[in-house]
Amino acid sequence: MTAEAAQFPAHRSQRSPRLTFWGAVRSEWVKLISLRSHWVIAILLFLVSAGIPILLMSLLTIWSPSTRAEAVEIITVAQTFTLLLGAVLGILSIGGELSTGTIRASVVAVPRRGMFVAAKGLLIAVTVGAVTALGTLVAAFGVTFIAAAAGGQLTIGSDLLPRLALEVLSAVLFALFAFGTTLLVRSSSGAITIVVVMMFVLPVVLSIVSGILQAEWPATLSMYLPSSTASLMVTWSNDPSQLPWWAATLVLAGWAAAPVAAGTALFARRDL
Repeated sequence: MTAEAAQFPAHRSQRSPRLTFWGAVRSEWVKLISLRSHWVIAILLFLVSAGIPILLMSLLTIWSPSTRAEAVEIITVAQTFTLLLGAVLGILSIGGELSTGTIRASVVAVPRRGMFVAAKGLLIAVTVGAVTALGTLVAAFGVTFIAAAAGGQLTIGSDLLPRLALEVLSAVLFALFAFGTTLLVRSSSGAITIVVVMMFVLPVVLSIVSGILQAEWPATLSMYLPSSTASLMVTWSNDPSQLPWWAATLVLAGWAAAPVAAGTALFARRDL
């Protein structure tokens, strides 16, 4: 009897489940698809990234057929809205749990907080990337179809695909930037405010300052803002005073990595 009792804990430990990273990812996936707000934002992200370019191309073809050669620019015209919606999805994915207190249950299920953040961040990146890629491809095919119907020769070739891929990457990096910012401030409203200020307020303020002071540094500083680098990733500017696409990609990756790393470090030490 004593020998059987001594063997029981060992037998029980062999059967105990072990937490894995992919198990944490599956858990986050269930939470992601169970909330209606996530579905609404994802659907809006697809509709905006696909619908605005097609609608604009239709109007331009009707009123000014000569602009069909600019269809490549039209495909990415909704980038600002794509960035904003992807950021909102990144914010809501963690901000809702922080504001309602359900983050405690999540941490109990996944005690390794670094793993928890990594699983949620990976799922955000994949979701935003997949939805944006689908919407961008639909926009590309729609725009080229309208151009062909109007007599144009635009096709989806090797010169177009890299720019579409960079638009998807910019949305992913911007969503991670918003996600990391939410981890830092622990507030959905605070994170949304920061994102909106970075996207719409600071560029205007810096432009005004540049005009008043007749100085170059505000314009240079504005070029390194997250929304500006995302735009430069897609536009491939030939202006030597602008960042090339690869440098803009590195800058935006830094904007994404910094708050995620700092937010993860604070999240691992904070009381919930």
